[in-house]
Amino acid sequence: MTGPREATEETQARVARMEEALEATRSGLDALAPALEAWREAETSFSELAGYYGSQRWHADRDADARGAFGPGIRRGVLGEDLAYDALVEARALAVSMMEAATLIVRNV
Repeated sequence: MTGPREATEETQARVARMEEALEATRSGLDALAPALEAWREAETSFSELAGYYGSQRWHADRDADARGAFGPGIRRGVLGEDLAYDALVEARALAVSMMEAATLIVRNV
């Protein structure tokens, strides 16, 4: 029976790289899980916003704002064109990135 052989430099380097890969994977997963949970909590609001923005109700609310129907204490950034649109476009871009990331995971596991 022979004793244990010392791993080659190549083997040691590979294991060290894979250890770093494991740590990076774990770190990414640890960050992703709470982010996904936060998004799940926001999904209803997102769907509501997506249905509202650009709808007949949104246009009527914009018209009411233009007539001064809202008091000064009412926040109404959603009635502008930029804030809601930018949020919806960003959500779509993130969704595409999530699909790409999910596809990579599914293909490799």
